[in-house]
Amino acid sequence: MKHLLVVLGLVLAFLAYKNHMKPPPTPPSPPPAPPPILVAPTPAPILGAEELQKVVNATRDPDENVRWEAAKFLIKLKHPESDAVLFHMLAKDQAVSIRQRVAEMLSERTGPAITQALVAALRDIEPPVRGTALRALARVGDFSTAGAISESLRDMDEGVRLEAMKTLGTLQEKKDEEVRRERERIAAENRRREEEARKRQAEAEKKP
Repeated sequence: MKHLLVVLGLVLAFLAYKNHMKPPPTPPSPPPAPPPILVAPTPAPILGAEELQKVVNATRDPDENVRWEAAKFLIKLKHPESDAVLFHMLAKDQAVSIRQRVAEMLSERTGPAITQALVAALRDIEPPVRGTALRALARVGDFSTAGAISESLRDMDEGVRLEAMKTLGTLQEKKDEEVRRERERIAAENRRREEEARKRQAEAEKKP
């Protein structure tokens, strides 16, 4: 009987030990990986290099509408020859309307080459082109062109002279606005520095 009690005690002790030494709970599964980010495809030209060269050649088509559409197509594609095509059309195209359209298109862009092409157009033989070039320069807003624009005040065409005066006025307004914004920026910066200086002074006075 004594042996039976000993065995029973050992069994109970083993069960208690086994119950106490339970394995740790299984850690939770990691969250699922986020879905892959979809990247939109980059627009690609529908034409190859050989076909694109045909479009470049079309900018010299006998029909002015074809030339203009070809130029717009190259601009849309950001073709490496698009700027050269526009500059050539502005300077050499036989159609007055094409030269005007090109000047208007260039007014939406900036850069030394753009400015130089528009300034050169101030010497175009047709007054409408010269006037359009002046309006384009007003939109570009390059103050360095003021000297060239002032030369147009001696233009033979009164409409061009008037446009030159308007363009100079527009540039002056833009310059005044630029100066005003800079003054406001400097005033705001001075106020900020003064406020910081007052805070430092107040903190210094609090110290024993």
